[in-house]
Amino acid sequence: MDVSLSGRRGEPPRSPHRRIEAGPEEAHTRGSERTLTAVVTRTKHLTPKVLNVKKALRAELANTRRMTIAADMRSSRVSALTLRLAFTRPEVLFIVLLRWLEFADLASAGVLGRARRATVRTAFQIASIVLSFSIPPHVFGPGLSIAHYGTIVVNSKAQVGRNCRLHPGVTLGSTRDEAPVIGDEVFLGPGAAVFGAVTIGNRVHIGPGVVITRDVDDDMVVYPTKPLSRARTRPTWWREAVGSTHPASQFAQDS
Repeated sequence: MDVSLSGRRGEPPRSPHRRIEAGPEEAHTRGSERTLTAVVTRTKHLTPKVLNVKKALRAELANTRRMTIAADMRSSRVSALTLRLAFTRPEVLFIVLLRWLEFADLASAGVLGRARRATVRTAFQIASIVLSFSIPPHVFGPGLSIAHYGTIVVNSKAQVGRNCRLHPGVTLGSTRDEAPVIGDEVFLGPGAAVFGAVTIGNRVHIGPGVVITRDVDDDMVVYPTKPLSRARTRPTWWREAVGSTHPASQFAQDS
């Protein structure tokens, strides 16, 4: 008797390996990395091709994490991570934990991944309490710089671009469940606050104690004692941290 995996005569034999594809609910998860990781983890019998995809995905995530942390350290004017930073620049170590948590969320499949994510999140929560930071993951782009530890509150729905500079007392809050969207190379001085569905352009300098409740165009300087003005030079902190040769540090000039 011919024993075949095919249910009908004339059909090609079915593979004994179970194939699981991403459902519609997985197609809308945050980031293609997380979707691919979920698909690979749920596959019962991993073929060599799938194993290569999984290995390449992990390598890409690790490389992206290293590049992001390097951009944060460059903006914070730190050349290397040392134990001394825990006493001299604890906010830099907080940024590193923030990045580790962001990428641990993308690679949290499996027992080992969940254990790694729980460990990083615990250390992140302890650092947040000690430094008085309320900064959720997946909000800031590469190049985040925090001037000093102190109370900083950021809504989890806010979106901030690259090379943002934060000072103590900064608040990015929501109104009616809508949070701000902030561009690249934005300076937020001590006590600055941005609330609601506000869009802040690129290379905006917001001075101390300013409360923003409306949109701000690119290359603007906002101070509480004078009206809006257009920036003509780069901020001092950015010129010292990155240098004038960085392609993202060029400010648009007035025509």
